[in-house]
Amino acid sequence: PDLNRPLKTWRQYKKNVGRYLKVKFNERQEEGMLMKVEAKYLVLSVPNKKKSAPNTELEIQFADIAEAKVAIRFK
Repeated sequence: PDLNRPLKTWRQYKKNVGRYLKVKFNERQEEGMLMKVEAKYLVLSVPNKKKSAPNTELEIQFADIAEAKVAIRFK
């Protein structure tokens, strides 16, 4: 899909491992790098507010995800 469309299938998530995603789930939204995709959940590495602190890895169940899109990032 193009960048404006949300990811829907497991295959789309698997294809985007290593890219940044915006994920809406459980009344909140996080943006981070997609690290791993398993059968029932994905792992998102979210940067902390302090650059010196390590990233937080979130395990998000597919059932909890309302919407997930590839995030456009410019360096």
